[in-house]
Amino acid sequence: MRPRFNWKLRTRSLALGGRTLVVGIVNVTPDSFSEGGQFHSHQQAVDHALRLLDEGADILDIGGESTRPGKKQPVIARAELERILPVITGVLRARPEAVLSVDTYKAEVARSAIASGAEIVNDVSGGHWDPQMLATIGHLHCGCVLMHTRGRPEEWHKLPPLQRYAVLDYVANGLRDICHAGLAPPARYKHPTQFGASHALSGSNPGALPASGR
Repeated sequence: MRPRFNWKLRTRSLALGGRTLVVGIVNVTPDSFSEGGQFHSHQQAVDHALRLLDEGADILDIGGESTRPGKKQPVIARAELERILPVITGVLRARPEAVLSVDTYKAEVARSAIASGAEIVNDVSGGHWDPQMLATIGHLHCGCVLMHTRGRPEEWHKLPPLQRYAVLDYVANGLRDICHAGLAPPARYKHPTQFGASHALSGSNPGALPASGR
């Protein structure tokens, strides 16, 4: 039996543990390695998102900046928001009940996305690339996913293999950090892991840590 708990989001809760929830990925970028910019226009991205919901996605994760391995030039917050906000509002206009996550490591982007109706912040850096992120999530009272990562995308191909238990140590430290920032970790915690395409591409095996703003 998997542990079960309710994950408190911005305006609702999700029951975790009863079954596996499916997250649909919507990359509103010209350079993501997973989709190659197929849904770069706002309408294409909205149509893709609605199709994912029709196919059974429980959550949509919408991102406006690629963090593919080797990525060197960051996207400024204003440009990222110009990519994702019309998609968030477009999806919610068509499906007000949809649960949306914003894939960003910038506190400014997280604030605007949550204000526009997103329920979750998914931070690939685990709150490490923007010192305001964890406090911002705590203030927003939304759900969050803190990913395991090491270094920046341009450094990943040079990193040595992970040592045994490194991800678990990262999770333990992450739990400490989110508690200090005023976020509430789930009452029962199980560590899911998302594996990169290969060690050469990802530089590490990232894992996700769900939590909630109080």
